[in-house]
Amino acid sequence: MDFFKIIGWIAAVGTVIMYMPQTLRVLKTKDVSSLSKIGYPIISLGGTLLTMYIPLVTSDYQGWISNFLVGFLMMPIFYYLFFKDNKKIFFGAVLWIIGAQITSIIFKFVMGPIENKTIKLIIEYTFSIIAGGTIGLGLLPEAIKIWKTKRVGSYSIVSGMLISFICTLWAIYWTSIAIGNWGTSEFVPTLVTATFSYVGLCVQTPILIVGFKTRKNIKG
Repeated sequence: MDFFKIIGWIAAVGTVIMYMPQTLRVLKTKDVSSLSKIGYPIISLGGTLLTMYIPLVTSDYQGWISNFLVGFLMMPIFYYLFFKDNKKIFFGAVLWIIGAQITSIIFKFVMGPIENKTIKLIIEYTFSIIAGGTIGLGLLPEAIKIWKTKRVGSYSIVSGMLISFICTLWAIYWTSIAIGNWGTSEFVPTLVTATFSYVGLCVQTPILIVGFKTRKNIKG
C-alpha cells in the first residue's frame, strides 16, 4: 500500500470520527442553535451522493465506508434540527439517507464498478461536481451564521478542528490521484474533488477563528 492510499484510509476513518464530537454534543445538550438548517442537509446530500457514486467508479473502500457511516451520525443532528418544527423534513432526510445507503450496498456488492468508459466518465463528472460541491460549500451557511452571530454554544470546536484536518488529508489524497490521472479522462473529476476539499478547509477556517475567540463558551 503506497503512501497516498494510507492517507486516504486515514482520511476515511477521520471522516467518520470528525462528526462524532458534534453529534455527541448535540445528544448531550439538545442544543442546535449554532448549527445551520441549510448547511447540514446540503452536506448530507453530498455525502449520500458520494456513497452511491463511489462504488460505481472504483472498487476502493475508503470513501464509500466513511460516507456510509457519516449518514448515521447525521441522523441525531437532523432530529434536533427539524423534528420539533418540521417532521416532514426530518423523516424525508432519514428516508433519503437510508435509501442512499441501501442503494450504495447494491452498487458495491451486486453491480460493482461500471465498465463502460463513456457512462463511467459521465457519472464521474456529474457526481464529482455535485457531490464535491455540496460537501465543500455545505459548510458555508454555518460559517456565515456563526461569523455573523458570533454564537457558537452548540458548535463543537473539536469537530471543527477535525474537519479542517480531514479536509486537508482528502485534498492531499485527491490531488495525488489527480496527478496520477494527468492526461487521462479522469483527471478533471479527481481534480474537482480535490479542489472542493480545499474549499471545505477554507470555509471551515472562519468558523474556527470565531470558535477560538469565544473558546470560553465552548466545551468541545
